[in-house]
This record gives sequence, C-alpha cells and structure tokens, in this order.
Amino acid sequence: MTFEWIFVIIPLAVVWVFVSYDVARDEELRPYARGLWILAFTLVWPTMLLWLLIRRPGSRLDAVGEKSTDPRAILVESTLEHECGLIDDEQMNDIKRDLRPHTAS
Repeated sequence: MTFEWIFVIIPLAVVWVFVSYDVARDEELRPYARGLWILAFTLVWPTMLLWLLIRRPGSRLDAVGEKSTDPRAILVESTLEHECGLIDDEQMNDIKRDLRPHTAS
C-alpha cells in the first residue's frame, strides 16, 4: 500500500491540484464549464491528461508578455521603459498625457 501512495496517488493528487487551479483561473471558460471540468478530473483521472492536451497554448501561462490595458499598469510599464532608455522624455510625456483622464480617480 505504501508503494501506491508514494508513486501513484500522491503524484496524481499533485497533478489534480495543478490542473484544477489552471481550470479555475481560465477566464475564457464559463463558471459551469469550470465546475464540470473539475468534476471530470475528480471522477475520471485520465481527463486531466485530456485537459493538458487540448488546453489553448495562448492562455494564461503564455500571456505573461502581453501588454496590459489597465492605465496604471501601462504607466508602470512605461516608467520602466523610460528608465531603461527604451522611450525618450517626449514619448513618456505623451503617455502620461494620454493616461491622465484615466488615473484622475
């Protein structure tokens, strides 16, 4: 019984947690679809492999390099780019001017 716990059940539980977290964070799925996927993972373990195979490559984990649409995030990104010399003072002032109405609150 110890063999099953160490080499089968514990790794499956870790994968289940990872895949369930991945599904729960997927903003493109509706809430009921998320619940159905997690229920399927719980009842039929091989469906976790199915999720990993059909998962969209451009989803959450690969979206790290995308530009944000949040004005505050744009300001932070622009400030970092300005400090690194990627944009000049004029471009930084234009960005600040464009964002001013959004960040006034």
